[in-house]
Amino acid sequence: MRSDFSGDPSFRELLGRVRDAALGAYAHQELPFEKLVEELRPERNLTYHPLVQVLFVMQNTPRGPREFGGLKPGPLGVSSTSRFDLVLFINNPDEALLTTWMYNPNLFDESMIARMAEMYETVLRAAVSAPDVPLVRLYEALGEAEQKLRQSDQKSFRETSLRKLKGARRKAVTAPADGESGRE
Repeated sequence: MRSDFSGDPSFRELLGRVRDAALGAYAHQELPFEKLVEELRPERNLTYHPLVQVLFVMQNTPRGPREFGGLKPGPLGVSSTSRFDLVLFINNPDEALLTTWMYNPNLFDESMIARMAEMYETVLRAAVSAPDVPLVRLYEALGEAEQKLRQSDQKSFRETSLRKLKGARRKAVTAPADGESGRE
């Protein structure tokens, strides 16, 4: 589903637009997938999924003991890689948000996903604390958080480099005498 960001809406306005788009999509959920693909005629490329590259999946089903004819379901294993570029699962079993990030390792590494998760949390906190603020202002808050994170990363890199430099052994280097090439 696509969202309309025109007019610099607030987070609250965007949620309303997303809700309307979702309700419109649910009204046509009986449409066969094959018919949708036929009508849209997406460009086929084997390097990415033809209809979607990023998924956002919100599961708000309550967790609790369930039995089906004496069978008790258990958690399913989740792969850390995805056939999509990025998948974010949000589970809200008992009012606590649990996120699972799955990604294509050819596009992202673990540190980038961790950074994206931090930025997602920053924007979500800003949006919840001020839902009527235009999205561009939330984006500015993200920029400030990213800048602080970069400064922290740079400081950590400098400290690590300094530790490595201090721990390096000194080696004597001799220059070849005049007329010698240094080769044998």
